[in-house]
Amino acid sequence: AAGVAQGGRTGLTTAVVAGLFGLTLFFSPLIGAISGVAAITAPALIIVGALMLTNVRYIDWSDFSEYFPAFMTILV
Repeated sequence: AAGVAQGGRTGLTTAVVAGLFGLTLFFSPLIGAISGVAAITAPALIIVGALMLTNVRYIDWSDFSEYFPAFMTILV
């Protein structure tokens, strides 16, 4: 569905994605051997967290039913 939303309506999109997944199977043991190192995963998590926090400005902080679930989600 994501590929179709971006304009990929042919079977070529599916073939490319399948090929890339096949390629990841080849590199999976190498990535698995070094993925336990925090220096690899921490920067990605920090970037994702920063991108998620950019949407905090759209929270209606004057409505309790709106801001409390958002705050609890951020807190957890």
